[in-house]
Amino acid sequence: MPTWKADAIADLLLGEIAAGVFRPEQVLPTEHELMERFDASRGSVREALKQLEVHGLVEARRKRATVAV
Repeated sequence: MPTWKADAIADLLLGEIAAGVFRPEQVLPTEHELMERFDASRGSVREALKQLEVHGLVEARRKRATVAV
């Protein structure tokens, strides 16, 4: 079980990507939407997205869009 909120968010988003909820090139919800969904701080959401980006599962694009890879 993840101990940090960012880890939990990353795990949930990873599961959704693996399940096809977010297909390749599909834009993920905004940071604000994810903050509300997970009742999390902006820092936790950003860290979760960064974890997914480091593992090649999402890509940050210009104008702050994050897409599934």
